[in-house]
Amino acid sequence: RPLAAAQGSYQQRPGFVVGTETMTVLVDSYARPVPAALFAAAGRAVRACHRYTQTGPAGALAWTVRAVPMPGFTVPVWRMGRSTRLQRRGVTLSSSVTTIEIAIGHNLILINQVATLYGPVAPPDGAVVDAAVAAITGTRGRVG
Repeated sequence: RPLAAAQGSYQQRPGFVVGTETMTVLVDSYARPVPAALFAAAGRAVRACHRYTQTGPAGALAWTVRAVPMPGFTVPVWRMGRSTRLQRRGVTLSSSVTTIEIAIGHNLILINQVATLYGPVAPPDGAVVDAAVAAITGTRGRVG
């Protein structure tokens, strides 16, 4: 259990008329350093189940999940991309989720960005994700 936690979000990107985009950053602080093995275990879990379907009253959601390599960091960093499509009554709703976890000492930082559109799979806003990672780790450049 974390000893302390903080969370922040940003608003939808201007110009999206038929979709939404959000980003949440969550920081949990622990009594002990966050083990890098946590990310290795997450990668194994993604490889074991990279496609699945969730069925409910709204219809069937088909999920595709992939781990994304993030070389060049001096702290443990793990990234995962998920996408889904829901078709109901002739309308397709799609979403992309980018999840990045960063371990810095006793802190575990989670960045979660969600883009949703009617129609094709929504691309994540790479510039916003890059800026969040750069602000946290002090690095510059594209992370995915």
